[in-house]
Amino acid sequence: MRVIKNLFLLFLMGLLIYGAYFFLFTILQAEGDLQFPQKYDIVIKYAQILDGSGEKEVFRGDLGIKDGVLVQVGVIEVEDCPVFDAGGLTVMPWVPEFESSDNILEHHFYSAYPRYPATALYFSQPPYQGLSLAQLAHQKGLSVEQTFRDLQQELSAEDKVYLLPEVLPPDPTLEELAASLTGALAKALGKEKQGQIKPGYPADLYFFITHHYDNSNLEELFLRGKLPDCALCCLQGELLSADEV
Repeated sequence: MRVIKNLFLLFLMGLLIYGAYFFLFTILQAEGDLQFPQKYDIVIKYAQILDGSGEKEVFRGDLGIKDGVLVQVGVIEVEDCPVFDAGGLTVMPWVPEFESSDNILEHHFYSAYPRYPATALYFSQPPYQGLSLAQLAHQKGLSVEQTFRDLQQELSAEDKVYLLPEVLPPDPTLEELAASLTGALAKALGKEKQGQIKPGYPADLYFFITHHYDNSNLEELFLRGKLPDCALCCLQGELLSADEV
C-alpha cells in the first residue's frame, strides 16, 4: 500500500508541475513576453548555387542565414522568418579580398616570369590588382609572352606580384573556374572560411541573372578574372542592390 501511495503522490506532483508550467506559458504568451529566437534571419529560396568549392556542379537550393552567417544550405522548410525568392538568379560566393599576408610570397614582376607559371602570378598593385598574368593576357586577347613584354614597358622594376599556389587544374570545369576566383583563391590567400557557400561561412554572396549567361559565357568571364554583371549582393547577411555595393 505504501508503494501505491508514493506513486500516487508522485503522480499528483507531476500534475501540479505541469499545470503550473502550462499556466505560466499561457500567461506569458498572451502578454507577448515569451519569445522564441528565430532559426534564421532570412531564407533565400530557389537559387541556382555555384558554391565556390570547385567540386559540386551548380545545383538549385535554399540558403538559411543567421547573424550574417550561412547556417544551412539545401532544401529549407520556411518557418516564421523573412524569405527572398531568388528564382531566376545564380548565387556564388563573394570574391575574397586580395591582400598580402605572411603566407604569401612576393616577387619582382620582371624576374617572376617565366620562372613561375602565369596562372600563379597575381598582381598586387593597381591597375591590375587581383588578376593573374594569365587572366590579364586573356583579357587583352594576347599571348602571355606578349602581355609580359608589354608590361615590361608599362610597369616599373619595383612592381611586385604574388606567387600563389595553382588554383586551376588542367582543363578546368565551369565550377573549377568559378572556384579560381572564390574558394580556391581564398585558400591560396590563406583566408579561412571565405569564398564558399557552406554552413559556417560568412553570408557574403554575389547574385547574377541566370538566363543572361550560358556556360561558355561564364567560362570566358572567369578565365578573364571577371564576374557576371551583379544583380544583387548579400553582405554579412544583408541584401543589397548592385548600386548599394
